[in-house]
Amino acid sequence: MSNPLNKFIKDFVGGLVNIEDIVKVTGEKAKDIIQTSNIFAKNSNESEESYQARLKYLQNKENQKTERLKIKLENKQQMALLKEEQKRVKAEEKAEQKEERALARQQKKEE
Repeated sequence: MSNPLNKFIKDFVGGLVNIEDIVKVTGEKAKDIIQTSNIFAKNSNESEESYQARLKYLQNKENQKTERLKIKLENKQQMALLKEEQKRVKAEEKAEQKEERALARQQKKEE
């Protein structure tokens, strides 16, 4: 069952899928329309309880997806920080080794 509003929005925004991207193009007021258009319309033979349960399920599913994306982003950021820290530690160790070698050469020259 296709929602005519979905088709209109897809045609209007030209293939943008992310709600945040659509809001950038259409403005803040379109956000509410877009969010409700992503929820399926109530079927004629569907009870109100069933409809509300389905809406709740879809919202939970969307929330879980958003949460997974947030966690994935946080993990990427943490990995980037870890790599930067590893590079810094490696550079410090290299500098220390360089100093030690220079000191050893200096002591050798003095002897």
